[in-house]
Amino acid sequence: MIPKEGGDLQQDSVAAPTATHQTLQVKTQRRHTQQETRNNKGDIKHRTLKTTHKPTRPMGNRSRLGTAISHIIEYGEIKFKMNTITEEEFDSEFVATRLFSAIRDQDLRSVKMCIKARDNVNVRCRKTGMTYVHLTVKTALPISEVKYVPIIHQLSNADIDLNAKDKNGTTALYLSIERQLLEVMAALLRCGAHFQPNAEEEVFSCLRGPFVYEILNRYKSFSPGYWDALRDGKAFRVNVLVKSWCRINISRHGITLIEYAKQKNASEKVVRQLIDNEATIEFAHATIAGDCEKMRHLLLHYPVDLSTTDLSHRENFFEPYSPLTLQGAAIKYGHKDALSILKEAEVNRQSQTEKDTVKSSVICSIS
Repeated sequence: MIPKEGGDLQQDSVAAPTATHQTLQVKTQRRHTQQETRNNKGDIKHRTLKTTHKPTRPMGNRSRLGTAISHIIEYGEIKFKMNTITEEEFDSEFVATRLFSAIRDQDLRSVKMCIKARDNVNVRCRKTGMTYVHLTVKTALPISEVKYVPIIHQLSNADIDLNAKDKNGTTALYLSIERQLLEVMAALLRCGAHFQPNAEEEVFSCLRGPFVYEILNRYKSFSPGYWDALRDGKAFRVNVLVKSWCRINISRHGITLIEYAKQKNASEKVVRQLIDNEATIEFAHATIAGDCEKMRHLLLHYPVDLSTTDLSHRENFFEPYSPLTLQGAAIKYGHKDALSILKEAEVNRQSQTEKDTVKSSVICSIS
């Protein structure tokens, strides 16, 4: 009996570790399962954090503007490159001029120096027939075109032919519309570039992109120009152009705009408005160009309205129209010296107004 019991006990002692081992295996499997579950949850949570984004804020006006511009540059039918011109496009003599280098390098100071040194602004490229105005438009990009507006005004002040055509019959104005350069186009129209309705309507019909309506709308705000408005007796249109700083000191076929107004029997009020605003608008153009010498000359010899504003001004596609003052123009185009002249002129004007007020008061008291 004892051996049997011993045997039974031995069997039991052997079986017990086996059960314990199975229990340990079960517990180990459970721990592995729990660990895998936790890991899976962690992975899911990690993946969720990666794929779940916080709600984005609505883009502001500037963000939408930048996005729209990038779409024009990247996806538009006219794809611009950072360097839009190559010297191989032009003849060597044109490329060798100082004005070519200054415009290509976007160096307004050098452009002014060349003009003051009386470099010939009406030089043409013999290969393409392009002028320096064409070169300016061709160099500008939609995202940085504001920097080229003063160059347009500098060349205009130097009596360059804004309406010259290249060998393909293309004007700088046509090219600015084709390249969707809103600010440059407006500058050309403001300086007196001629309208070519048939050609420009054709290029508008080929444009694509988010700014086409804005460019067309801005174009129409300057059309018809002075000449057509005076011919058709549209006094209101003349007033709109004056309030938009459109140059009055222009001529066609040897006849000045004011002479033309008199020939067309424009009302005395219209003629007087042109005469009274001619110097002020010249001063505004000199301010945009950063031509401090011309600004001082006009202040010294002509009556200039320092409170004049450009009512056609609009900061960008998404902003409302907001009048641009002379000081605002100096700031927008980065002319610190011009801004100093304007501030000094404003102080002098206020001082003169106070003197005139005191003088009139003394006269009244004596009488």
